[in-house]
Amino acid sequence: MNAHDAQRSNATDSGLELGVIGNGSFGALVDPRGRIVWGCLPAFDGDPAFCALLSPRHHEGGDFDIELEDFAHAEQAYIANTAVLRTVLHDTRGGSLELLDFAPRWRRHGRFYRPVSIIRRITPLTGNPRIRVLARPLADWGARVPEHSWGSNHVRWLLPAFTLRLTTDVPVRYIREGLPFVLAHRMHLVLGPDEPLARSIDGYVEEALGRTLDYWREWVRYLSIPLEWQDAVIRSAITLKLCQYEDSGAIIAAMTTSIPEAPGSSRNWDYRYCWLRDAVFVVRALNRLGATRSMEEFLRYIFNLATHDGSLQPLYGIDFGARLEEHEVESLSGYRGMGPVRRGNLAWIQKQHDVYGSVVLASTQLFFDQRLADPGDAGTFSRLELLGEHAFALFEVPDAGLWEFRGRAEVHTYTAAMCWAACDRLAKIASRLGLEDRVAHWRERADRIHATTLARAWRADANHFSASFQSDYLDASLLLLADIGFVASDDPRYVATVEAIGRELRHGDGVFRYVAPDDFGAPETSFTICTFWYIDALAAIGRRDEARALFERVLARRNRLGLQLGERVLQFWRGRGLQHGRRRRLHWRSGRRCRWTCSTTRSTTTAPAATSRSPPPERNTPNKFVPRSISSPPSACTSAPCNRWLAFVYSHRPPSRAKCWCHASKRSPTHGPTLKLKSSSRSRISISLFRTLTSPSTSARLEARSHCCSSQFSLSPPRRSCDDSR
Repeated sequence: MNAHDAQRSNATDSGLELGVIGNGSFGALVDPRGRIVWGCLPAFDGDPAFCALLSPRHHEGGDFDIELEDFAHAEQAYIANTAVLRTVLHDTRGGSLELLDFAPRWRRHGRFYRPVSIIRRITPLTGNPRIRVLARPLADWGARVPEHSWGSNHVRWLLPAFTLRLTTDVPVRYIREGLPFVLAHRMHLVLGPDEPLARSIDGYVEEALGRTLDYWREWVRYLSIPLEWQDAVIRSAITLKLCQYEDSGAIIAAMTTSIPEAPGSSRNWDYRYCWLRDAVFVVRALNRLGATRSMEEFLRYIFNLATHDGSLQPLYGIDFGARLEEHEVESLSGYRGMGPVRRGNLAWIQKQHDVYGSVVLASTQLFFDQRLADPGDAGTFSRLELLGEHAFALFEVPDAGLWEFRGRAEVHTYTAAMCWAACDRLAKIASRLGLEDRVAHWRERADRIHATTLARAWRADANHFSASFQSDYLDASLLLLADIGFVASDDPRYVATVEAIGRELRHGDGVFRYVAPDDFGAPETSFTICTFWYIDALAAIGRRDEARALFERVLARRNRLGLQLGERVLQFWRGRGLQHGRRRRLHWRSGRRCRWTCSTTRSTTTAPAATSRSPPPERNTPNKFVPRSISSPPSACTSAPCNRWLAFVYSHRPPSRAKCWCHASKRSPTHGPTLKLKSSSRSRISISLFRTLTSPSTSARLEARSHCCSSQFSLSPPRRSCDDSR
């Protein structure tokens, strides 16, 4: 490896707190030095022309880099209230430059102008910075260097489904040969479709920058946001907005594929598709902020998917594709070589029955929100009834659950509760439409599901709800039972369940989705979305001070760009702790995706990967969680609770410490040596964050009322319409 390659490698390894740019057509990820390391073209699910993030095996490149000679340090931030990313690079000789990265977006000729285009503006600030422009897309998932040609002011690459054109006022030879040069004046790079630019490049870039800034500032202006934490909510809302593919209305789980949940875990999945459940979290979050257009576009996507009988898969392609065959990609070695890299996702064949309730929940506002241009009517209701029929028929049928178990199926409590939600909301919609016979029909079905689920999911001996009808273990989805209205937040059974989850699944400031071994072994990472669900639940049961304190600790771990990672929208690894997010599974995908997530985090210790898969847990056997990095308690400790360990994986001063249960709880005055664990401190905002921030009551039910301009915790937008149609 030469010095240049080593420099670039070290820059990447120093941390992947990536910024995101996009415009509703595609997205790209930018590292702290302004290097574009991931971007699929011409859409989120396309060929990753920029794939350096996943380490191409056979070719250099897969990136778009503005490399500063004698680099010293960098600063990076978003321009306030926009998706325009600003990076300032400094060299060791006192030179510096500014790099602005954005995807153009504004309204033109009665529609949105959002081309598949990345614009980069490079401006010298001080001294005589010397740079190289390295534009090196790859084709066929990094397997080959694409054919290319060039002209007087452009370079063209023939990608599998897209001809990419870079128009620039940088001398073309400098780009073709990677020649260094002194940046003496402002220069511009426009990467996009193979279309000639019919005007001066500097004039176009300046206009595009100004209009894009205006668009995002206007969009933010009409959000209904909390008085506190405005910067966090605004950044999360923008990130969630970037996860929607507006051609179809689909909302992706993440822009990336195959970022491992934990080092060497093989939990590497392709999240560039639309999980209906996760998308609903995003929709509900944006609805609470007054940005209802995303919901309308997503429901258009849903109704385009719906079959004649109303059956639904848990996920689809952004182009409505149903078959998402899963393959391993040999031409990419994976993030830091931790493959496999997967294309497609086998979860499309799974049965996840909660999806029917998710879609009905997302649709409910159509029938009650008078701001909407196309409200729900009897025809829309009849289509939703098909989903309700499936929900009722399947609520006691085993499925993979929302955690998508690949090796077992059970009747999951959350699934049954979501099937109840489908019937419950259909009854309310029918009442709104004056269809009394349908009210009685759906109310009777909702009551039947409710009674059955309470009887089969409650464990009186353990004093909590169980994750499934067949088991006694807990999972974090039980925290949502009050949020969807299945039980009241002051129901003693729900309160006891929240407290049990705090004891069993909370470790430090992180909450695991579950701790029982699954088909890939014991989970090694906490999910930020689960942490926010837990925060919501604490507030709902009256522990508001504790909820606020935990919320502020988690929020404080945002990265320098104000992003948090969640279980799905962006996927990151910082230092030696892996943080994985989907869109949703942002900001993240939040909750999953803020779900962000965003805006989708999972945080983990650096324990070695398991050498074999653990079998599923025995039914009716309580979980015993022991972090993998700790094999046994200190010999000096004889206290019985020491079979349980607390791994403080969220400390923001790694390494953190792990202590046995009795020591952490001060049950023993003496103790053996503590064990050090390295951990990641970053997490991502979840959809639940928005719920916490914007709702005066965290136990508020999903009812047909708008939260746009009424919350006592919100800054009301101007008197203009609160939707994001601008």
